[in-house]
Amino acid sequence: ADDDVPVVTLLAEGAKLVRPAGPLRPSTVWHHLLAARSDLPLPHDLAEPERGGGSKLAYVAWLVAGPHPADQDHPSQLAAREGDAWRDIQRCLDAAARQASDHGLATLGPTYDALLAHGGPLLATYKRAIDADIAAAAAS
Repeated sequence: ADDDVPVVTLLAEGAKLVRPAGPLRPSTVWHHLLAARSDLPLPHDLAEPERGGGSKLAYVAWLVAGPHPADQDHPSQLAAREGDAWRDIQRCLDAAARQASDHGLATLGPTYDALLAHGGPLLATYKRAIDADIAAAAAS
């Protein structure tokens, strides 16, 4: 059950590992939390076709390489894809809220609440770290 998942703890622990060159990007944390809930739509179902929408494999390929594989590892491209991924997550959260409202549900649970409250700040932290890396590289 969703109540058994310490979602805020997962977000906090994931945030410690989210770095431009680290093992996790924010989208990994967000997608992990969404996939643990069978009642929330997943980003590949709602993303536009040019970003791999409609196919799990195409969506993951877009997250990894983006539309221009030659630039896939440039920090600004990573940040842009993470921003797009966050917008996809927000679409999932909006769809879940509409569905809950249609069914008369008053709450969507801790996963929804935690993603809504902490997902944006996680992205902002990631982008600040990328900006700092870009600035440091330019200064050297």
